Amino acid sequence: SRRRHTRYISVTGVQTCALPIFWVDVQIIHETELAVLVTKDPDSEDGDDVWLPKSQIHDSTDDINIGADVELEIPVWLAEKVGLV
Repeated sequence: SRRRHTRYISVTGVQTCALPIFWVDVQIIHETELAVLVTKDPDSEDGDDVWLPKSQIHDSTDDINIGADVELEIPVWLAEKVGLV
């Protein structure tokens, strides 16, 4: 019988998947365990609010609070998909 050998490489501090990123300034409207609801224009009533999965965002302030203005780092594909670009 054959044995399977799996090699694991530990990489610390290196981005292993180089996806293009987009920085966006938004205001946090609501938060759940898995996502945040954000808006680019808190004064707009046009329904421009979008949900962003927490697994896809990075908060530059490390402080996601309701009503906070934050700069988020998200993949370009997600920014395009939800209309933030």
